Amino acid sequence: MLTKRLMAVKDAVGKCDTLFDVGTDHGYVPISLIMDKKVKYAVASDVNQGPIENAKKNIDNMGLGGVIETRISDGISSMRDNEADVVVIAGMGGILISKILDKDIKKSRTVKTFILQPMNSSDVLRKYLYENDFKIIKEIAVSEDDKVYNILKVVNEKDKAYEKESMYYIGRPELFDLDNNETRIYINSKKEQYGRALEGLLKAENKDYSKINLYKEIIELAEEFYESK
Repeated sequence: MLTKRLMAVKDAVGKCDTLFDVGTDHGYVPISLIMDKKVKYAVASDVNQGPIENAKKNIDNMGLGGVIETRISDGISSMRDNEADVVVIAGMGGILISKILDKDIKKSRTVKTFILQPMNSSDVLRKYLYENDFKIIKEIAVSEDDKVYNILKVVNEKDKAYEKESMYYIGRPELFDLDNNETRIYINSKKEQYGRALEGLLKAENKDYSKINLYKEIIELAEEFYESK
């Protein structure tokens, strides 16, 4: 039922009383958490009616209608204050996740823990979280279908300053399990990605030295990850 990526999202949730799942799609994450008795009650939400109908069908098929509620919701707009102790926002871009948190910032402040899984623009999301007093306490890398994704465990606390801009693009070494092979795959993918980008910039006739320096810093940080052990 769960892909490798969604299984990692589920594992990051751990145990909680009430889960609010944004963009639930088929409702697989809350269903699995309820069945494993990790979560007592869940709200499976989506902005569109189609996914909600899919989720409701799956929930009813498992006999979980009494403990998983489906709800049309634009982000966390339908979530009541202090309703959920964990909110999952997975499978959408980092820019959109940032906008969801910001649009209902007062409600965001009532949530104990967020599990965020951006499909792209992780740098934008990390920067937003830092600048708005959210703290990433753990990062998990997971590879699926030749792509590597980040899962961010986030709490409502002020974070320490990011020492380098490159940390927004990769993350901070102390937040990862450096013994996990998935982390190695992630770091190597970042080195290759920005290595290729740097080669292109260096070949350009009109060189963008600010980007050149940034990409060099990102590559250096990737190399430092395992020196920090």
